Amino acid sequence: VGLVMMFFMPYIKNDVGKIVYGSISCLIMILGYVSIPTILNSIVRQEIPKSKEGVFMGVKMIFVVALPMCIGPFIGDAMNKISGLTYTDDFGTVSYVPSNYNYLVAIGFVLLALIPAIFILKFSKEKQEKVAIENKYEQKQEQIQKYLEKLEQEAKQIEKYIIEKKPKVIIDEE
Repeated sequence: VGLVMMFFMPYIKNDVGKIVYGSISCLIMILGYVSIPTILNSIVRQEIPKSKEGVFMGVKMIFVVALPMCIGPFIGDAMNKISGLTYTDDFGTVSYVPSNYNYLVAIGFVLLALIPAIFILKFSKEKQEKVAIENKYEQKQEQIQKYLEKLEQEAKQIEKYIIEKKPKVIIDEE
């Protein structure tokens, strides 16, 4: 939502309105930037096998940190060149003006990142359901075992009672 709001920021003409609108949209964008990766990292962390954490964290560092740092500037530079607008900074360096269409491209990357996230969530949900079913099965087995033990104790008590109260039969041998 914050990325979409940032896309429309150049179209606001009032300076005060632009500052307020920009502040709100930046806050929403930054909250999303902080919360979504945190949630995804925690989900991925839960799915990592306990003995393979180091390997998975190394792979994650390559794909989540190293590759984006290497590829991202080239994508951003290409996008800025498309806008065609340039400016000269205080040191005389001519640079391209970033386009507001960069936010739409960022939305596209977010949508691409959601594809594996959806599969992870689906797999995680199925795994949780399977564990819940197994837990219910184990609870039922424990209940049945306790019930059988109780029945066995009652049967022993009944047997003991019958033995104690058994009428003595006197047989005349005459």
